[in-house]
Amino acid sequence: MAVEAGPTGGEALREDPNASVVLRLSALTGAATADLPRALEEIEELYAVALDAELGARAVVLASLGAQWVISEFANLAPLAVWSNRVELHSLDPLQLDHHAALIYSAGVLALRQFGSIEQAPSADQCVAAYRERLLSAAVPLDANLVVSTAEHVASWMTNTGQQAAFDELSAIVDRYLDLPQLAPRVRARWLFWLGANQMHADQRAEAERTWARAQDSADAASWRWLRFHLERTSIRPVIEDGRYEEARGRIEALRPWLNHALPLDLADYHHLR
Repeated sequence: MAVEAGPTGGEALREDPNASVVLRLSALTGAATADLPRALEEIEELYAVALDAELGARAVVLASLGAQWVISEFANLAPLAVWSNRVELHSLDPLQLDHHAALIYSAGVLALRQFGSIEQAPSADQCVAAYRERLLSAAVPLDANLVVSTAEHVASWMTNTGQQAAFDELSAIVDRYLDLPQLAPRVRARWLFWLGANQMHADQRAEAERTWARAQDSADAASWRWLRFHLERTSIRPVIEDGRYEEARGRIEALRPWLNHALPLDLADYHHLR
């Protein structure tokens, strides 16, 4: 299902308060990697209107996906405190949400649990169960951008907690979406980067290297600074593991021009490699 950008957040909510928040977020997902600040501005608009309309559940969906975008771009993590507070304020049972909302909310809470500070929210196990159930039992077409972007941090949680079978299952499902024409190229490339990183974490080195090669072949691989930096960063790991330290040192030094000093996590990764 290709989701077109329709009315502004406020107009869309007033026209169809039960569905338009998720649909608008789904449309924003494909554009967020190209203009994250604008996407976050639109999230704030939707959040404010949702509160005015007393749509507490939808407001949480906004907050959780907003947190995911901030994290996915390795941008300033300061907003995570705000998103965490919002999720705690409107804590929900993810199994009680519809398909789209459950995917967004579950993935957002898992992202906050990995990178933020959140206590009064569903457990990680609840979120993983809700995400898997809604994805597997989806009776309606799901927007490709929405599925692929929300899967990023669910996959990370699975590999970080040793849920290998669930991770492999999720990867196979998401792979079906990767060649759909409505999938934004940067959403596809970013998923392939994260997938390879998680495969590497799960000791699937050969699979990880094949996945990173697919990401490297994407249209934005050369021009997207974030992707180029992180693909190169992750590809150095196997070189270090193989004990090829001189080669690794040269490749680490070559990363310097691609550093974005406004992104503290990028700097941390670079210095950790050194």
